[in-house]
Amino acid sequence: MNLPKLCTLADYTKPEFIIPQLTTRTTTSVMQELTTALRRENGSVPDQLSSSTAALIRELLTSPALDFGAVFPQVRVAALPRPRFALGRAGEPLPWLAPAFRPIDLVFLILDPLKAEVESRQLVSTLQNLGKNCLRLDDLRRAATTEEMLAVLAQIPLVAVSELATLPLITAAPHNRPVTTRNYNRRWRR
Repeated sequence: MNLPKLCTLADYTKPEFIIPQLTTRTTTSVMQELTTALRRENGSVPDQLSSSTAALIRELLTSPALDFGAVFPQVRVAALPRPRFALGRAGEPLPWLAPAFRPIDLVFLILDPLKAEVESRQLVSTLQNLGKNCLRLDDLRRAATTEEMLAVLAQIPLVAVSELATLPLITAAPHNRPVTTRNYNRRWRR
């Protein structure tokens, strides 16, 4: 009996997408370095420098996982058939955050197809869980080579579809709008 292969984070990246020693230190240059790594494999990935930088800045401002020194900016790409990510590791902490946070040294640039499918949600959810796992992040920091980093990623299975958070209803749809009569609103004002 053949069991289906368990997908891991390693299935969404390649050795060419992993930079064990980033050569740059600014937000913009790190995003360019990761984008360049992704474009080497597939020239159809458009230059996402401005979108990547905006995504990283948004991530730095809003991420709850910053305490462990990793960020996970996400960029939507129209021509992408399936999600993937690049990983960059800095030898020295990158000077992006206030001193209250652990310095950033791991940057995961996630490229998502425009139509976010279940597979994309699984990948993003798995990476978000990784951002809360100090031990696994430290394994990535200790890995000496790209191959060792890929081996760590191969040990992290994708979040099961059944574990994905359910999305809230879109309240703009006519059948989901609350009734707004005078009596309805008065009830909530008490």
